[in-house]
Amino acid sequence: MTIPRWRLLAALPLLGALFACSSLPSPSPPPAVEVGGGPRLALLIVVDQLAADTLERARPALRHGLARLLAEGAVFDALHAHGRPETAPGHATLATGRHPAQHGIVENAWWDRAHARRARAVIGSDGEVSPVHLLTDAIGDWLQRAQPAAVVVTASAKDRAAVLLGGQRPDAAFWLDEKSGRFRTSRYYLQATPAWLTAWEREHGLARRFGEAWEPLPLPDGLDAAALGFAPVAGDPFTRPLPRSVGRLDPALGEGFLTAAYRTPWPDEQVALLAYELLDRYALGADGVPDLLALSFSTLDFIGHEYGPHSPESLDVVLRIDRLVGDLLAELDRRFGPDGYVLAFSADHGVTPLPERVGSPFRRVGSEQVRCLQGVERELAARHGQRGWFIDGFTLDPALLAKAGLEAEAVAAEAATLIAACPGVARVLTAAELARGPGEDDPVALAISRSFRPERSPDLFVHWEEGLLPLLGRGTTHATAWQYDRRVPLVVLGPGVVPGRRAEPAATVDLAPTLAALLGVPVPADVAGRPLPVGEPPNGG
Repeated sequence: MTIPRWRLLAALPLLGALFACSSLPSPSPPPAVEVGGGPRLALLIVVDQLAADTLERARPALRHGLARLLAEGAVFDALHAHGRPETAPGHATLATGRHPAQHGIVENAWWDRAHARRARAVIGSDGEVSPVHLLTDAIGDWLQRAQPAAVVVTASAKDRAAVLLGGQRPDAAFWLDEKSGRFRTSRYYLQATPAWLTAWEREHGLARRFGEAWEPLPLPDGLDAAALGFAPVAGDPFTRPLPRSVGRLDPALGEGFLTAAYRTPWPDEQVALLAYELLDRYALGADGVPDLLALSFSTLDFIGHEYGPHSPESLDVVLRIDRLVGDLLAELDRRFGPDGYVLAFSADHGVTPLPERVGSPFRRVGSEQVRCLQGVERELAARHGQRGWFIDGFTLDPALLAKAGLEAEAVAAEAATLIAACPGVARVLTAAELARGPGEDDPVALAISRSFRPERSPDLFVHWEEGLLPLLGRGTTHATAWQYDRRVPLVVLGPGVVPGRRAEPAATVDLAPTLAALLGVPVPADVAGRPLPVGEPPNGG
């Protein structure tokens, strides 16, 4: 096994002293876990864009792993409590048990005020992929603090998913490169790509799919996709029904095919295949000390953005994840026994349905919203004799504010009033309002405040009317404070877990502390979530 760079560096006394002075919260040392006692592996699975509604509609067609989770696990209808639901914030929230305002991953990317540039969630100023912007620890860090011999490994098609699920110091993190179709890591984790991974890619890489079509899985007898709520948009001239070719009108294997293949179910299959290799390469669960394997399946997000959550493509992806999870659970049963591991399952965010598929109240923004927002800049220019007030979305230009001798709070309040008059805008919140802290009786402001961090967040947050999709053109997205973008499943399975659907409210910040409780691992005091009552019968019955 290749030793990660951080474990090598951790041996240096100076770095050890720096870690001792770290601001990350440290719970009291727990008693040692007895070798052979308790779960040997924790498995964390996140499905990107798996809205609770999508899973509910697909449930009659499930026959494998997802069906098993819903039948044998403690099942919660959970909510991301923050108001800017995206991939990076969602994964960080699930792994850390904290809101984006705490862990710092407020969006997939944001305006870095200190350096006047766009910052990506897991990319440092040196271009290295790492948790450089993650401000807290995560479940893997808690586990390794309690049990230094514990191994933490992650994998996903997306770098931000793999990185943020791993927390600060995992042993390894791997993600699928869109252009090459191969798994990658960075020097933050490993000093070089492991030889075993290079050899594995030669046999199992995505390129082996060249010449294949995306063939849909058959539905169980008696079921119809349209009856389950999965059907193409009527009258769409660009509809290409499954089965579907992948790639360009080109006989050569190259970036065109690999980029197209990245938006099929195949990346999820790559992640699942790699998971089996990681179990062996890192001897996960082999020594009696619990290890953590965190996987994120990204395909549903790729497909959902383009075709929507009610599409036949989305149903096929869910059916495939059902099989992938079923096979993985069967392998864990074989290796460790059904009581030898614990599993936590959820999603990083939901999604807005395609208005063309579901109709009212869902509708798209249009030219009237575009003209109105552009008119805000024109009005501010007319009032103050300066142009170019916004530099990145709804972030005001500090240089222009200084030049005009104006305070950001005052100009933001002006802009908020103008934007609030635009059609489709339900409300506009300013950074100053959020910094003062909304009351518990204001759920919209409270949710958005959990996504707010002054040095990383814009000066204005626009809350659109319910059902309004803030996206021009085809496809859909998921960045509103409405529940369809925030409502996701949360399932826990393992020894001590009583099966059944729970009626009590749950939040995604509860996942990490629940998993920690099942592992006997202390949770830092500043964690926003709580261990869910998975050991109690549903509704006290």
